[in-house]
Amino acid sequence: MIRLIYILFLFGIGSISCLAQHGYKETKEVTTLDKVFANGNFSSFFKSEDGKFILSVTNLRTGHSYEITEPQFNTNVSDNWFIAGTLSSAYYILNAETLQMDTLTDVRSFEFLMKEKKVLFSSKKTGEYQFWDLKSGKKEQLPSMANYHISPDERQIIYQDASKAVYCYKLATGKSHKIEISSENLMDMVWSERSDKVYFVSNISDGLQVRSYDTGSNLLTEILKIPLDQCKADFKGKKLHLYSNRWLAVGVLDNDERVTEAGPEIWLGASNGITHHIKNRKHFMPQLVLVDLKEKKVKNFFEKGVVNSFFIGTGSPFVMMYDPLKNEDFTKHHPDVDIGVYALEQNKAASIQVPTISGQLNRLVAAYNSNRLFYFKDKDWWMLDMKSNKTTNITKGLNGIFYKDYDEYCAIDCAPAGRLILTEDPDIVYLNDVFDIWKYNLKKGVAVRITSGRDQGRRYVFDLSNFDLYSHPWQYEKDFILRSDRDMILKYVDTKDYSEGISILKRNGMVEQIVDGLGHVSTIKYAGNSIVYKEEKYNIPPRIVHFNISSKKKRILHNSNLTDTLALKSRVELYRSALNTDGTGAAVIRYPVNYNPQKKYPAVVYIYEKKTPEINTYQNIFDPTGSGFNYRRYTSDGYFVIEPDIHYQIGNPGYSAAKSVNAILDEVILKYQVDKDRLGLIGHSFGGYETNFIITQTNRFKAAVSSAGISDPSSWYLTMNWNTMRSEFWRFEDQSFRIKDGLFEDTELYIANSPIFNSAKINTPLLIWTGKKDYHVNWNQSVSMFLALKRQKKVVNLLLYPEEAHVLSNFDNKVDAALKVKQWFDFYLKENKEPDWLLE
Repeated sequence: MIRLIYILFLFGIGSISCLAQHGYKETKEVTTLDKVFANGNFSSFFKSEDGKFILSVTNLRTGHSYEITEPQFNTNVSDNWFIAGTLSSAYYILNAETLQMDTLTDVRSFEFLMKEKKVLFSSKKTGEYQFWDLKSGKKEQLPSMANYHISPDERQIIYQDASKAVYCYKLATGKSHKIEISSENLMDMVWSERSDKVYFVSNISDGLQVRSYDTGSNLLTEILKIPLDQCKADFKGKKLHLYSNRWLAVGVLDNDERVTEAGPEIWLGASNGITHHIKNRKHFMPQLVLVDLKEKKVKNFFEKGVVNSFFIGTGSPFVMMYDPLKNEDFTKHHPDVDIGVYALEQNKAASIQVPTISGQLNRLVAAYNSNRLFYFKDKDWWMLDMKSNKTTNITKGLNGIFYKDYDEYCAIDCAPAGRLILTEDPDIVYLNDVFDIWKYNLKKGVAVRITSGRDQGRRYVFDLSNFDLYSHPWQYEKDFILRSDRDMILKYVDTKDYSEGISILKRNGMVEQIVDGLGHVSTIKYAGNSIVYKEEKYNIPPRIVHFNISSKKKRILHNSNLTDTLALKSRVELYRSALNTDGTGAAVIRYPVNYNPQKKYPAVVYIYEKKTPEINTYQNIFDPTGSGFNYRRYTSDGYFVIEPDIHYQIGNPGYSAAKSVNAILDEVILKYQVDKDRLGLIGHSFGGYETNFIITQTNRFKAAVSSAGISDPSSWYLTMNWNTMRSEFWRFEDQSFRIKDGLFEDTELYIANSPIFNSAKINTPLLIWTGKKDYHVNWNQSVSMFLALKRQKKVVNLLLYPEEAHVLSNFDNKVDAALKVKQWFDFYLKENKEPDWLLE
């Protein structure tokens, strides 16, 4: 039953007792910030209570709130109107100016016409459609409709009736005009940007027919016919899309019937990729046919037997194309791509070649409003002008570092420090260096640094709330277009303590500090005089906070996870090495609750890459987690939890992990009340590998846990990932292992960094767990580690979860792993009774 609650003030939820003796709960409160209305007077967010979601809409001036149960997650807001649907087919429409709330029930379909401030909806019972004018309150009955398409100006609708006849309905007159088109062969349609024409694509015997319908004259005109040779139209994978009101993009597929091969799959060594997988891809990877509606010409990009990928700049007259298999390279996470650019202006298609670049998505940005293309290569951003076919290095000579120089991957491949940001002005882009944001005038060739992050020790970025994210079927990645009609929100991270803050980039180019010293800020919304953000900290569960820009006052709108009363007792420090002056050597130190400085405590060392940037992340004490380890369960039971950063020497991942962990522990043990004789070690995934290897190098740990980890780089190197149909070469030569050289270039290096080949030196009792459906890190890696130690009569135990993958998803399995891991450490580090499951 739908319930709508109007409450005068937000109130806390009382304590809830633990659901079971183990103290874990299957659900925890999740809070998601939704919107801030344009006038800045209202905000909305979702919260869960016992797994059931509630939408809360708060009046930021008065504190009054509306709550809606069972909400859908696609709310709409425009000026003073806010609309939210529910899972039980009701819609609530709030006028934020008059505070009037209207309700629609039994809704089958619903559309909010933002420009016209009208609602188009149909009833479940009758199927009838109505228009509701929110400004006047009038409702208008519409004819029965199916497969309708609303015009961009929201004043006309193309639809089919019950007999599938096609009509055009005009809101201004309330009349429908029949379009003489056969619905039997009608495949798809698309409106022009000006809403004056509709383009229909229909099947004909030897291809496709493209016709236009003029909504003013009601005339249907054939534009051209498209012959399709060796391919067929694909209207499911790629919807029709119109660019610059001129080029119509149609998807096509290879028309060969998919054949189920008898006998074995054939994998050819000469193929780029896995042969069997490549053959199947041509049946679901659409290629492109482009229709020039102005010149009535067709550019068919289809190539038989080739799996090409295409993308088109939003609103721009060019097509980019590449063969993802041409440079297929299992040694790279993102294989290089050779991109051909086809400029479509001046009645011809001129081919332009982009230099070979990494296929990582954030390294290519296609301008949506100009003939420019931007790409990242050799530590710099470059601009390709497609009219002149000239490239320019736009970051050369600027006093900034535009690649991640602080990232050890840079010794293999340097990634950009941040993405290039487009604006509504085609001559203005923004760039991120390691610390700061730069405004670049492309026409003048002048760049200005607009923040002072390098001087302040801060890394600045534009917050996502600034962007209109444009999406269309032939997109390389969502276009991040920076709004130009308002101030912009900047977020930053302080490199000294990883606290975060919010600033505003004013339209006059000045940066205004808003609030600093925050924990982790995951979401920011901004409108009018209000900034609303979601913040969390190691001792503060996620909360929604309202900041009034004029008064500089902030107010908490909602505190989540109120049953987690122990969070406030959390004590955490960021320890930086006193010995390593090069910036390496740091750890998060999480104290036992009710810490006594006169007492020594056992400690669990939790490892995975760099842990210090996560110091402000909140962990709910009731969550067993998918990795089987929740540090809060340990600190609340008399443990230190130590989370060190691991710094890598290229080519030696195992030794780097051992060196980093041992060096920081040597210092931490001297500074903190950690019992050096009661140390445990735990890691998941790559942290599992690090755990497996570290215990081959030291006996300082009394017990260890490795979950879903790697045990032998040489064998995993030659393993297929059955989810991606790629081998694991790239993980060693281009990603987490950072070895750079291949197995057959330096076999001894792989053996030297292999836990199994060094396992004779292990004296630490090891517990291993993995899921039997884990192909992200193949589960046989855990089995191999177990067998290696079992064969050598080491202390080792293995937990196999039959239906689990890389991370545990079943709640009972999460609890089981969390309890067994805790009992393992309690047995070895606290001398608790040996758990029953360890007994034969």
